Amino acid sequence: VRTALRNPLYLSGYALVANTVGSTALGAAYWAVAAHLYSRQAVGRSSALVSALILLSSIAQLNLAAILPRFLPQTGRRAGRFIAYSYGVSAGAALVAALAFVTVLPQLSTRWQFLRQSAPLAIAFVIAAVVWGVFSLQDAALLSLRRPLIVPVENTVYGAGKLFLLVAVASLLPSAGIFMSWVVPLVLTVPTVNWLIFRRYLKHWGGAAAVATVRPREVVRFASLDYLGALLGQA
Repeated sequence: VRTALRNPLYLSGYALVANTVGSTALGAAYWAVAAHLYSRQAVGRSSALVSALILLSSIAQLNLAAILPRFLPQTGRRAGRFIAYSYGVSAGAALVAALAFVTVLPQLSTRWQFLRQSAPLAIAFVIAAVVWGVFSLQDAALLSLRRPLIVPVENTVYGAGKLFLLVAVASLLPSAGIFMSWVVPLVLTVPTVNWLIFRRYLKHWGGAAAVATVRPREVVRFASLDYLGALLGQA
């Protein structure tokens, strides 16, 4: 086992399996508790919001979660800039998509009128869409920097915090507590993990002193074709 764990590929694989198991278990517990504490209408609306959030964020990420592991080892001392650009592009796309969603969809469907009727919820959705993209891409950055063990730890902490908050705000926010429990833990998780990435892991990364060998044209060509495949998968 120790020999296998010294191999970065195996270690990353086992870490991702552990992450999936932990996230699935916490996710099942989360929705079971939500169904017990909140009304059917609140659970239904919140489930729809969460599904929309994940879908929009996945599209807005431009499949950069596959781009980072592919090109980050070639960026040398520009790795931090490459990660920051990835975050920025995804955040910009998510902002546009989320604003369009909360503005247009309530006009097309009466079932989404609750977004128009609650400005704080609509604003929270837009913010969550932007931050969720960074939350997802930071996992790819951690794997690219050979810090896979942080991924299951980070997602377990987020899942546990989400579950705790779900219970804590049940009586205070009976209609929006589920969605807010998804959003608020991100405010702590995302800055903490990215502090580790930019202030610690990049400084001790093996490629930090190397000269960048990646060309922007190569990244764009790979990303465009890869994103097309991802869109077809989403469809």
